[in-house]
Amino acid sequence: NSFCTLLGSAGTFAWPPAGTEMLRRSIPEVVKVSGVARRFQRQTVNRTGGGSTPSRPGQGEWVIREGATPRELWEKLQRDYLNHKVLGFAARCALFAGVCGMLTMGMYRVTVLAMESRPIAKQWLPRHREITFLERIHEGGESDMFIYRFALPNSYDYLGYDAIASVELLVDNHWMWPARRWYTPISHPEQRGIVEFAVKHHTPGEFSSHFRDLEPGDKLFMGPWIKEWRYRPNRYADVAFICGNSGITPALQLLVTALSDPEDRTKFSLLFCNRAPNSIPFKDKLEAIQAKYPDRFRVTYTVNGGAEHVETVEVPEATRKLAEHGMPTTDFWRKPQPSALSYETMGGGKIQPVVLNKADDEDYKGYVGLINRDTVLAAIPPPSDDLMVLCCGPQNMMTNLCGRPVGWFRTTYFEGFYYGILKDMGYKWSQVYKFGTSWTNTFVGVA
Repeated sequence: NSFCTLLGSAGTFAWPPAGTEMLRRSIPEVVKVSGVARRFQRQTVNRTGGGSTPSRPGQGEWVIREGATPRELWEKLQRDYLNHKVLGFAARCALFAGVCGMLTMGMYRVTVLAMESRPIAKQWLPRHREITFLERIHEGGESDMFIYRFALPNSYDYLGYDAIASVELLVDNHWMWPARRWYTPISHPEQRGIVEFAVKHHTPGEFSSHFRDLEPGDKLFMGPWIKEWRYRPNRYADVAFICGNSGITPALQLLVTALSDPEDRTKFSLLFCNRAPNSIPFKDKLEAIQAKYPDRFRVTYTVNGGAEHVETVEVPEATRKLAEHGMPTTDFWRKPQPSALSYETMGGGKIQPVVLNKADDEDYKGYVGLINRDTVLAAIPPPSDDLMVLCCGPQNMMTNLCGRPVGWFRTTYFEGFYYGILKDMGYKWSQVYKFGTSWTNTFVGVA
């Protein structure tokens, strides 16, 4: 009775002519066949002519009836391919490769394609992007600073960096260790299709020599980005820069992004140090920014020499700062006060005024001499909790001003020890940030 019940439950199963062979099967095999036979029909094409004749269970092909469920399809796949004695291993490998391929394609669409819609500086998968050299612009005068303009891979690409950030540029001149150096772009982060770098032609220069040999159409590679110092609007009341020559690039990057924000009320001051009046790069651009934002930006120049009409003048603003934040040279007991902000008193309780050498040339009206305490007082705000001082320049300038940063395997750098004029004046270590610079000692003097 059980056997007949199993055969009756087969539904549309086509019983083969050789029925005696089915009877010789064991009961578990019959149960297995009958359970599958509820859903499929076994048919085979007659090799000798048209039409079809039922075949015995060991031969032929299972044909799926209309309206088969996914579970039925999976059972057919398992029976005819995955569990096949000959094709089973190959079928399982093909299935595994197909699943892995689908997962890989899904991850590609989620990561790479989604990354392409982000700005270049904010893409989390670093890769070298090819940029095309367009033109070289000299900064005028006797300055050895040049602006190099490059085209991004696509006209709709833009950097989108958060100030202040730098990118690694590479020259593909060696497959194993190409020439590379970190540069700070000075173009606006939202500018489409173009990126600009300010490059000083050092002689010799580890990387600038490659820039000098560039011709329009030549290629460079733009590598990973680093965020050197994150600027947040209205985080500080004042942000001061002390820059030397090519160290102006972090200041330019921050100024072009922060001053264009109408909701940002941070004020900026810049002490720009150079060798001579005719070698000051970006002077016209800085003065144009100062004229456009007179309430938020002020620039002060100082040079080592080269000015024609120089005279010693009193600096009332520096004198006022010294009186508010300094202390007498000696106290009531005539003991010396060890401080860079100490001052000498005069009759009537007044202090000795701060005097500096200032040029009155037609094309230069700034200070002349090495950077010292009085120059810093005249250019940037005094120490306070709402002030941040950013320093960038040649190594000899950084050493005497605040201590130079130390590079780390050509990829990043750390602040190093803090000492120098700023520390003696009372600026805290947390109020001073030092940008990494090259090892080339371009002379910018510090007293």
